[in-house]
Amino acid sequence: MGQCKITEVKSGNLLLNGDGESGANAWSGTGPIEALSSGECQSAHNGSHLLAVGGICSNETSLGQVYQSIDLSAYQASINSGSAKSELKGWLRNYNGKDIPSIWVDFFILQGDKISQSSVLQHQTSTWTEVLQTLDIAVNTAYANFIFTRTEKIRKR
Repeated sequence: MGQCKITEVKSGNLLLNGDGESGANAWSGTGPIEALSSGECQSAHNGSHLLAVGGICSNETSLGQVYQSIDLSAYQASINSGSAKSELKGWLRNYNGKDIPSIWVDFFILQGDKISQSSVLQHQTSTWTEVLQTLDIAVNTAYANFIFTRTEKIRKR
């Protein structure tokens, strides 16, 4: 489902279990958080599981949100030199046209104040589609929160 990398120093994916292959481990949030077997409600993009939030098969909620907090202290020299970039990437699809999946990253200084945010990346069709953004990481950034949401579209009556 998702990746977050520091591209200046080629970190590799900093998310733990970004694809749901190890259950819902490493994710915190609200709404049902599920690691569904491919084909249970929809097929996985890659692998045998997909990470779903907000109840796509049952127990649906109007909003589900999960996140991972990523410690960036190992990349502080690159960040404080102003040369660090982050790559936000995910594979998104909706479920039966009923929802809007979104990902983004919030960046924080050590004291907990948010200093920047990526664009919100969304995709609203029923096919898996890659979304990608590369952005500069502000000087003094200490950690980042990778956020994944599913918002249910308002149904017409």
